[in-house]
Amino acid sequence: MKKIYTLFALLFLATSGLKAQISLQYNDTTLCPGQTITMCASLTGLADALNSDDQSSGIINLGFPFVFFGNTYTKCVASGNGMINFDTTLANTGWGWTWGQITGGTNPVANEAIFATFCDLFLPSGGQIRYQRLGSVGQRKFIIEWCQVPVYSGACASAIVTTQIVLYEGSNLIEIHTTNLPAIGPSCPSASPGYYQQVVQGVRNSDGSASFFPTNRDPVVSTTNWAVTGLANDAVRFTPTSNTNYTITPIPFNPFPIIDSVYSDNLKWYAPNTTTPFATGACATTTVLPGVNYYTVHYDGIAGCQADSAHLIDTVHILYGAKYDTLNVDICVGSTYNFYGHALHQTGQYDTTFSTVGGCDSVITLNLSVNPYPIVSLTDTTSRVILCRDVNGTIALSNPASNYSYQWYRNDSLLTGQTASSISSSIPGAYKVAVTTDKGCSSVSQTVHFETDAIHVDFNIDLFKGCVNDTIRLTNLSTVNSTYKWNFGDGTFPPDTTLNPTHIYQTQNVYFIKLIATDTNGCVDSTLKQVNTLHPLNAAFTSSADTICLSEGAPVVFTDQSVGATSWNWNFGEGSPVNTQNASYTFTQHGAHNVRLVIHDDIPCYDTVYHIVQVDSVPYFSIAQDKHVMCAGEQLDFTSDFYATTLRSISWNFGDGSQWNQSGATSHHYENPGIYWINVDADFGVCGISHAMDSIVVNAFPIVDLGPDSVLCLNASAIRVADLHNTGDPSIQWAWNTGATTPFIEVNTPGTYSVTATKNDCSTTESITINKDCYNDIPNVFTPNGDGVNDYFYPKQLLSKGVVGFSMTVFDRWGQKVFESNTPNGRGWDGKFNNKVQPMGVYIYQMSVVMKNGRTEEFTGNVTLVR
Repeated sequence: MKKIYTLFALLFLATSGLKAQISLQYNDTTLCPGQTITMCASLTGLADALNSDDQSSGIINLGFPFVFFGNTYTKCVASGNGMINFDTTLANTGWGWTWGQITGGTNPVANEAIFATFCDLFLPSGGQIRYQRLGSVGQRKFIIEWCQVPVYSGACASAIVTTQIVLYEGSNLIEIHTTNLPAIGPSCPSASPGYYQQVVQGVRNSDGSASFFPTNRDPVVSTTNWAVTGLANDAVRFTPTSNTNYTITPIPFNPFPIIDSVYSDNLKWYAPNTTTPFATGACATTTVLPGVNYYTVHYDGIAGCQADSAHLIDTVHILYGAKYDTLNVDICVGSTYNFYGHALHQTGQYDTTFSTVGGCDSVITLNLSVNPYPIVSLTDTTSRVILCRDVNGTIALSNPASNYSYQWYRNDSLLTGQTASSISSSIPGAYKVAVTTDKGCSSVSQTVHFETDAIHVDFNIDLFKGCVNDTIRLTNLSTVNSTYKWNFGDGTFPPDTTLNPTHIYQTQNVYFIKLIATDTNGCVDSTLKQVNTLHPLNAAFTSSADTICLSEGAPVVFTDQSVGATSWNWNFGEGSPVNTQNASYTFTQHGAHNVRLVIHDDIPCYDTVYHIVQVDSVPYFSIAQDKHVMCAGEQLDFTSDFYATTLRSISWNFGDGSQWNQSGATSHHYENPGIYWINVDADFGVCGISHAMDSIVVNAFPIVDLGPDSVLCLNASAIRVADLHNTGDPSIQWAWNTGATTPFIEVNTPGTYSVTATKNDCSTTESITINKDCYNDIPNVFTPNGDGVNDYFYPKQLLSKGVVGFSMTVFDRWGQKVFESNTPNGRGWDGKFNNKVQPMGVYIYQMSVVMKNGRTEEFTGNVTLVR
């Protein structure tokens, strides 16, 4: 039996910063001390010497299975034009390179391929294709590179291309690291003459139906292709997300440094704790010494196409056969474990012994554990999950465990990233989950079908218009066996839940009707529709004139401005109605005509509007005044007479600078004499202005002058009182208050005399007063102090005029009689009463005198007593 060894490969970084690894070739063999071991490093392989243009290599082993667009490959061929192809029938063939090989989807040369820098390269002029395999089982890599290859050809050969493709075992990732893609000149072909400056990078499946290219690196001929400007130190990664799809992401530039076999002498092999190599070259053979359990190999030299200096180290670990190893293995119920030819399926401990030619035996002990599969149950035990619109369906494990791993599938396709114990999705399909224990045992759940709910919501609207309100009838076209809620958009609450409701809108508007339906699966859906109940009916019109003159005979044009009308009826207040939309009418009667328009629509609903057209008649206008002759300052009254209902205003001008507007009657006062013309204009609107005129003679009042007031003495001659201003004017008429009609009168008694002088019916009255003060020499002060001067109060001068009768009484200020005398020959009052001296002050007297001619005079006045 064969001893199982574990080979450890350590990874060290070279001084250049590149990825560094030496691939060791070593056959696992149980060794005993004293036996020899041969160790070798894997160096570069050449994809044949492609010395012909447009040539492919022989078959190249990848070293591991690689999945590309869902197909598994272990081999490939390399093209001299910067690509590899998994179709091995193309090995060692010339392809007659054309641009159509990359643009045509059915060409086998460009299908089932990875393009690093697909262009017309020319290996016969230089460069090489190299490949190498690195890593341990499960983590291996296949690396192939086009190293320092010129572009075809002549002057274009100065454009040197270096690029590398890396394929990863297990993850099936593809990396392309482009060290240098120079700007390819406009005369240098890309794949064949006629297609210049075009280089392709990407992947394509076996029938050409799926291709993935980074931006500006696709087969579409473009001035923005990356070969126009060139690029260096660039890297992209192609990650498979399904059997038909890849995502492309840029990554850091970090190619693997391949060690060329020509530099194998730079490989040096060392035993532990030594500084002198025991061997140099690609392989080393040595005798295993006791206590030595590893050897190291060092590389110092050029690695990679760019001839970078690298320092690389790798290690070979040795396990001796004279050793007891124990294996702990877990398997699942129903599985078997092959223990060196023994199929084991029960929990237990097993061992086996290995013998080598060296005579040292090894015992391998196996601790085998048979583990149950996980019990997978879902919280939803039904096989269906209904997906309502915009709502995710969810299923979950009822017994999740923290040490279990999960992977969900839809329609048997792995769902990337769905590794939780539950899943939520809105995508229909058949869902299941694979549950794996920490021992690697897996069970798959039942399949749950996510089904899209078939609820359908729709309805029809029938609108019945009305004059006051509008009615709609709704026909529900939604999924049966549902419940419904109707929102009519006008604030009606609660919502209507009938199947086919009828609703009345009180106001015309645009309404949005919403129907919400809930089916038996509990899914809710809705739809929104609009209903327009606007059918306004509004009567309106304009007229070409609002006021006309009847005498003109011109028609008035009426233009309909109504909204919603389908029928019209015009009434002009006279004549016959008209039923046209617009009308023209000639009025035959004056006055205010209330023109009416009645409209209706198809329902029918009615609306009415009125507009007054004023028809002015041919005007008649005159004025009358109550007099034509008057005195200055008197009131003159006017009246106006007119025949027309359309009189706007009357403007009066009285000829004396006074004017105003006043309809009907008015009056005016003329302050100055003269002849005045009255001009009056009556405004009849569109029928014009009528004029009337009259006059007035305004006479002055006569001036009467009787002279100043006069006095009449006792027993004197009569005084003549006359109109001094008008005595010689025969047109004056006089009327005295004495009854006289002469220009003068003779006055012999005191009193007030008036006369009215009239000329042209204008009269002036004047008066004059005749007083008797010429003989009244009655003292107003006396001083009864005994000095002999003015000691008595007595009218001596009055009494000297031939008085035949006299009496005098004196009163104090309180009305007390303090003195009385009846004799004209006495001394008068001495200022005493009952022999008592009276106080100084003002006293009142009353006198009565009878003259010789028998005329009586009365005198009353004041006298002041002074001591």
